[in-house]
Amino acid sequence: MPYTIKKKPNGKFQVAGPSGIHAKNSTKANAEKQVRLLHMKDAEKKKQGR
Repeated sequence: MPYTIKKKPNGKFQVAGPSGIHAKNSTKANAEKQVRLLHMKDAEKKKQGR
């Protein structure tokens, strides 16, 4: 899934994907961690055949 990290005007970051916004006002490090977590969850769903 294509997840994007966008920089907001206040210097924080937002993580968005096809199903909506997943993180608001997080640091860059936390936003990158969130994207890794979302990719792992997607892989887990594919592995289970969903």
